[in-house]
Amino acid sequence: MQICKKTKIALVNPNNRGSYRSNYLTRENLGLGYLASWLIKNNCEVRIYDARLEKKGPDIIAKDILSFGPDVVGVSLIVKEASYWTRRLTEYLKDGGIKAQIVMGNYFPSLQPKRALDLIPEANYIVKGEGELSLLGLVQRINKKRNLTGIEGIFIKNKIGKIYFTGRGKLISNLDFLPFPYRYADENQITEISIEGSRGCFYNCTFCAIPCHFDADPRYKWRARSADHIIAEIIQLRKRYPNINIYRFVDPDFIGYKKTGEKRVLEFAKLVIKHRLDIKFYIETRSSNVEDIKLWEILKKAGLRQVYIGVETGSPKIKRMMDKKSYFFQDEKAIALLRSIGINTQYGFMMFTPWTTEKDILLNIRFIKQIGYAGLDKFFQEMNLVPGTKALELAQEIETIFPDGDTGYYTYNLPPIVDRLRKIGRMFEDAKYVYFLERIWFLYKDIQYLSQLGISKTDIFKNNLNDLNFHVFTFCLKSARKAKSSDDNILISIVEQCIEKFIPKIKLLEEKLNLKIHFLTDIGHR
Repeated sequence: MQICKKTKIALVNPNNRGSYRSNYLTRENLGLGYLASWLIKNNCEVRIYDARLEKKGPDIIAKDILSFGPDVVGVSLIVKEASYWTRRLTEYLKDGGIKAQIVMGNYFPSLQPKRALDLIPEANYIVKGEGELSLLGLVQRINKKRNLTGIEGIFIKNKIGKIYFTGRGKLISNLDFLPFPYRYADENQITEISIEGSRGCFYNCTFCAIPCHFDADPRYKWRARSADHIIAEIIQLRKRYPNINIYRFVDPDFIGYKKTGEKRVLEFAKLVIKHRLDIKFYIETRSSNVEDIKLWEILKKAGLRQVYIGVETGSPKIKRMMDKKSYFFQDEKAIALLRSIGINTQYGFMMFTPWTTEKDILLNIRFIKQIGYAGLDKFFQEMNLVPGTKALELAQEIETIFPDGDTGYYTYNLPPIVDRLRKIGRMFEDAKYVYFLERIWFLYKDIQYLSQLGISKTDIFKNNLNDLNFHVFTFCLKSARKAKSSDDNILISIVEQCIEKFIPKIKLLEEKLNLKIHFLTDIGHR
């Protein structure tokens, strides 16, 4: 059955700036790849315009889209910052006389539909959550010029500007049913490959946008692809991209339900080894899933190089407010186990939350110091209150929340010293000072590279960087205590004093690392 034959669809990834860390990531938009392959399977003609990957402005992308002449233009907006680029794109398209229906999707429009449609008035629809089934249904009706009766998972703006929702969309229960995502990047455009092993999460951490984004029936909160299906895709990708062997699983929880999840992951690892795929892969999971050292040794043998764990806090009170359903001893044990067998660990951490006091800051510092080797960004990370999340509701119960500038999130008041510290952290992100964070971040990445090579004495560099980050943060904390007010000029002065004090230490560590890396280059490691 030809559902939408001859329908032309343009899928767009906006070129919004991102953070100083994400700016250096070069990989495809996997969500658009899945939508494209699904629509192509159903006889649509699809083109992906990844403005971020290609570093193109909205005027250039609009010109390309107008030349294609699509019936539908779909734009993926994970954050509100992407709305400015997208609005300019849609204005260029409108000026160019486009007749296509404009559809938005991903986290920002799904969770803030009215705001998204106000910011981008040329858009007509929003696909909420998982997009394959809902978008295909929408495209089919647009193509046949039918009304949207019976379609689910869509926000619709009618002619007088009223927005209504067609109801919870259906999710794909068996992910093996989906075709492999369409891969559109050339090998020289990307440095790693994004891949999906599962969707969703069993848990309901209060700050997390995943549950409200997917709005899943409890039966489908977490769904996994089979090991065979993932391996078949990797075999195909190894042929297409033979010079790229880094695979980053985007799953919020790679293992999922522990009893069956560990069995599936073990099968996956054995198949990687059996087929000699020669890959290095990164995953995310919960600390409670990291217990069986034999399993993790096999995963390492298969190519596992890095595990991200959502630790989030060193405060028992805030752990409860986050509803993490994990304990500090599990976090410590999991990180220690992984490091003992040479698997790099990264962890999520939020220094500032709506419930943070100075006591919590001290507990966080002690915990980070104990588990060690955290990027400086972890010391200044704050919880964003995302519309639709439980954390936003909980914060409203105890205090007033308010929009956090133009981010699309909400923020909150904190005790004076804690608030000064938070503002200092934000000032480091200013264009004038962000080079300081970038230099420390590159130190972190270079040390991580040496560690993955198994180079001896890497722990010395790790300890040096860990001490540096700790001293930077404690300098800012002590300065925040001494400050008589939260005046911007006073806080800017603290930032500048901090940079002046620690830049020489950063430079010294950079020189030592560069010597080590140049030596490795000379002997053929790089």
